[in-house]
Amino acid sequence: EAALEVELPVFLVLLFLLVGEDSS
Repeated sequence: EAALEVELPVFLVLLFLLVGEDSS
């Protein structure tokens, strides 16, 4: 559904931010 299409990118962004902070 459309909800999944929006949740997937959001999850990836959150993960990216988490990894970025950890790398710092």
